[in-house]
Amino acid sequence: MAPKILVIGSINMDLLMLTQRLPHPGESLLSEQYQFGPGGKGANQAVAASLLGGEVTFVCKIGADAFGEQLRQGLERKKVSTEYVCVSESHNSGFAVIIMEADGNNRIIVHPAANFDLNKTDIDRAFNQHYDGLIIQFELAEEIVIYACEQARKRNIPIIVDTGPALDFPLEKIPNIEILSPNETETHTLCGLTPVTDEDCIKAAEILTKRSSAKHIVFKMGEKGAAHYHNGVLTRYPAHKVSVVDVTAAGDVFTAGMAVQYLTDGDMAKAIQYANAAGALAVTKAGAQESVPTAGEVEKMMGEVNLQKQQISERRIGDMIHEKLTGKVQKNALNLFTWLGDDVSLVDKDWCWEAKYKGEDVFYFRIGGFHDEANWLAWSAMDYSDAEIAEPYKKIAWENICTCGNCGSDCKPGRRAVIFGRAFENCCTSSLMFINPEGDGLECLKALINIRKRDITLRYIN
Repeated sequence: MAPKILVIGSINMDLLMLTQRLPHPGESLLSEQYQFGPGGKGANQAVAASLLGGEVTFVCKIGADAFGEQLRQGLERKKVSTEYVCVSESHNSGFAVIIMEADGNNRIIVHPAANFDLNKTDIDRAFNQHYDGLIIQFELAEEIVIYACEQARKRNIPIIVDTGPALDFPLEKIPNIEILSPNETETHTLCGLTPVTDEDCIKAAEILTKRSSAKHIVFKMGEKGAAHYHNGVLTRYPAHKVSVVDVTAAGDVFTAGMAVQYLTDGDMAKAIQYANAAGALAVTKAGAQESVPTAGEVEKMMGEVNLQKQQISERRIGDMIHEKLTGKVQKNALNLFTWLGDDVSLVDKDWCWEAKYKGEDVFYFRIGGFHDEANWLAWSAMDYSDAEIAEPYKKIAWENICTCGNCGSDCKPGRRAVIFGRAFENCCTSSLMFINPEGDGLECLKALINIRKRDITLRYIN
């Protein structure tokens, strides 16, 4: 059954202008093309949620002008309920100018107009029925965002907050959010950190979680994909490789796709994978709502990706270990995967091996000539601050694996240390490795995998 979603947000008429580059101060440039089209973060998300399978009701405010009527009709064509689309008596419809460069990057200037005329009475009217979730953004007056979240919370409606545009919003006033989803710029505005490295993501997520009490933090990171933080664990999801035309609505489509899938079955991993595919398709077309894909298009893309994975030959992990590893490391590796069971299989990828446990992705690992004199086992993507898994480190000797030579005296190949906390602060990589575990060390590895089986990246390097 399609989830019933209430979207409260902005709606604008967009003017999109295409140019090779931005003009310098005082310079005039000729635009290669321009077009008008419906936009606004709220409207984009409402349309996307509808096209991606949700039953959507949209609350917004338009002006009593030609643009306003066009915007209403556009929503209705996309099967979005306009029952609570209000008309301002004192403001024109919202308007945005989007300057898009040849590489697909853009600059946006928004005049909110009627969007900031939305009031509490308009919000109250919409809450006369139940919804499975609320999607809201920051292109409305601050007090309206806070009020709408209060009304949803009173009714136990999960709240999904897209933190665009980048504002220093008082997150403390909208507590107990289900999903808080900023992009890189918005993250920096809200907490002073840009989510680039795993360490940055974790620190930023911890700050945002403390401020908002959000259950899930999902970073939208463009061509770098997405990152999900929940209960102290960070999980990254790579982006799809596509030809970029226009990134205007990609974040809105991502948020809507994630919301529809999450509110359908509560599976966040599946929701982010779906959102990644939807956002990738959105950047292949120009315009805001014109770029929103349908559920069928997203499912087709995900099916093609899964087919490509299936076409990569799967091999038994034990066969690979016999071929690539020798001596004591081979024995211990076989011991480890025998413990994991016969349901472990292996997919040969371009950059690594992907291990599957009972058909589900468990971890990745790689085999290559990292050191001639020793065999190594390594893993990354763990939350090293978790007390539950920190204890086993006391029995394992670790070694930093950075080989860039630019990290300073604390980051030289061959320097061994016992690590109880996070990776070396001065190292360019968060990956850690341990030396040929056996006995207690091997048992510690098993314990770690057992605790966080789906959140471990395991690499075998020979």
